[in-house]
Amino acid sequence: MTDVLLIICEALLAVIVLYTGFYLLTHRNRKFLLFDPTSEPSLKIVMTIWGSLLIILGLLTILAIFIIKSIVFISIILVLDAIVEASLSFIMLIYYNTANK
Repeated sequence: MTDVLLIICEALLAVIVLYTGFYLLTHRNRKFLLFDPTSEPSLKIVMTIWGSLLIILGLLTILAIFIIKSIVFISIILVLDAIVEASLSFIMLIYYNTANK
C-alpha cells in the first residue's frame, strides 16, 4: 500500500515539474503574473534554461518511477526536483525586485 502511495506522490511531483517547465517555456514571449520577459532579455534566458531543466528533470522523474525503480536514483532525482523548484522561486524573486523599483 505504501509503495502505491509513493508512486502516486512521485508521479504528482513529475506532473508539477513538467507543467512548470512547459509553463516557463511557453511564456517566454508574453507577460505573466508580475513579470515581463519581453522587456527583460535576461529573464527570457533564465526562463529558457530553467524551463528546459525542469522538463528534463520531470522526464527523469517519470523514468525513475516507472522504468529504473532504483531507490537511490529516485532519491537523487527527488532531491534535485526539490532544489531546482525552490531555487526557481528565489531567481524569480530577483526579477520581481528589479521590476518593482
